[in-house]
Amino acid sequence: MTALLKPKKVLREFGNALVRLPGNEDGDTLVEALAAILIAALGATLLATMVMVSTNVTASSRVELQNVYKAENESVWRMTNIQNVTISFGGKEEHVEVIAYGSTDGKFCRYEDAGKKGEA
Repeated sequence: MTALLKPKKVLREFGNALVRLPGNEDGDTLVEALAAILIAALGATLLATMVMVSTNVTASSRVELQNVYKAENESVWRMTNIQNVTISFGGKEEHVEVIAYGSTDGKFCRYEDAGKKGEA
């Protein structure tokens, strides 16, 4: 009951008791060493996992990009006339002049802004 009435005194005594605790100067304990090894092993495992995921994502991205390049190279027709297309989004409409490219099987279609033709 006295502790509730004088919290400053209790905190001061607790702080003094912590200061008086004997320090362990023998080095790390077995538990501390095992905890450090566990943390290092988890870190190495997570790093290896990130590298593997990154490698897989890069490889699949490369395959998809090659498929796009292949389809683009196989596009055999090009609409020679410039088309005026209307793009609607969110209640707004935009009119753009485009040149259309496509493959004969219809699996690939790409539009190029006619106003930017020849720009790098």
